Amino acid sequence: MVRWTPRATMAIGLALALAMTAGAATAAEPVPDPVEHRIPVDRAGGLALRELATVLLREAGSGVSPSPALDAGRVDVSRLRSPAVLLAANLALATVGVGLRVDEDALVLRIDRDRLRSRVDALERLLRTVFGRGPPIHTLERVAGSSPSGPPVVMIHGLDSGPARLEGAGAALARAGYDVYLYRYPNDASASAAAVALGDLLRELRQRRGRPIALVTVSMGGIIARAWLELDPRAGDEVSCLIACVPPFGGSEMARYHMLTELAETATDMMDQGFDGFFAFDGLGQGARELVPGSPLLRRLARSAPRPGVRYSILAGDRAVVGPEVFQAARAAIRALRQGASAGRALGIDLFAELVDSAEAVSGGRGDGAVSLASQSMPGVSDRVVLPMSHLEALAGDGSSAPIPALGEVLARLPPARGAE
Repeated sequence: MVRWTPRATMAIGLALALAMTAGAATAAEPVPDPVEHRIPVDRAGGLALRELATVLLREAGSGVSPSPALDAGRVDVSRLRSPAVLLAANLALATVGVGLRVDEDALVLRIDRDRLRSRVDALERLLRTVFGRGPPIHTLERVAGSSPSGPPVVMIHGLDSGPARLEGAGAALARAGYDVYLYRYPNDASASAAAVALGDLLRELRQRRGRPIALVTVSMGGIIARAWLELDPRAGDEVSCLIACVPPFGGSEMARYHMLTELAETATDMMDQGFDGFFAFDGLGQGARELVPGSPLLRRLARSAPRPGVRYSILAGDRAVVGPEVFQAARAAIRALRQGASAGRALGIDLFAELVDSAEAVSGGRGDGAVSLASQSMPGVSDRVVLPMSHLEALAGDGSSAPIPALGEVLARLPPARGAE
């Protein structure tokens, strides 16, 4: 039986914090903050690892139920009945918004999600301040060959992406006579924070250029643009139009699984470069949390209205990222892996199966492989077209070997330019 040690306290607190970076617990009816979870404790002061894993998965938004075989694993929490030990544990966990209470028959975890989310943001800011040595994390980078007198265009990339993915489309717009800029921000940090920084940069660009700016976005870039346009009271007449490609305005179920890739990415970065510039162009997964259906940010946007004076357009996609044969192969692999798998391994397999189900649900004409067609829409916006492109294709590529799928529709909606100079 694992005893309740300071290391165990830190591990459970960190696990809860990492789980919470993935998103809200439910899509339709978010659980009010704070929320309590009761984990049964036996007379010997032990709780089942399965019950603890169930809580963590629920907080991460997963529907997977851990195998009963995990009941064999126990955590001894009897020491928490000591007031001194309980006080020490609560002092350690309070900084991330987690509290503990031991009832006669249960360990009660009380989670203040608002505080937990704010602690993640604060942790990221602290690490950037202490360890970051790279260039500024929010910048507008002008595309080479842009026309100084052309209409200004700012392009905004999506989650786990970067300006490099839009360079080909940006260069094409520059050749067409536009003054093009790529917005760089931490690629999976808070969309809300990225929206505030975007507003500051757009105000400066609007003043310098003296004319309204067109925003061209991909995926989460559309959320960032809308968060500034519709939720920031400082937004003015900086923008003329928003052209959103494959925008997850209704959220994406796939965002729930970002935590798994984020943990792998974080571990790899730490091994490769330690803390030297570690957080220069990355976040701690807050962006993915905000893309989960029903997140606080998406609920606020659902209640907002298009900004007056800004023309909105949506270029949705309905081509899957992978073909049906990939899903068939994945399901065959899942069946094979489940045979004789241990309880711990079975949990990982179940999570993978859930991910495959979610991906297939937004494929086959039902979405772009990451976001459903229904999510790629917005009340009050009539200019919406569906294109045969996946979530990864919209404005990707350099146009030399294959056309950039959404480029023609973007050009048709931008303010007219006089052509390359």
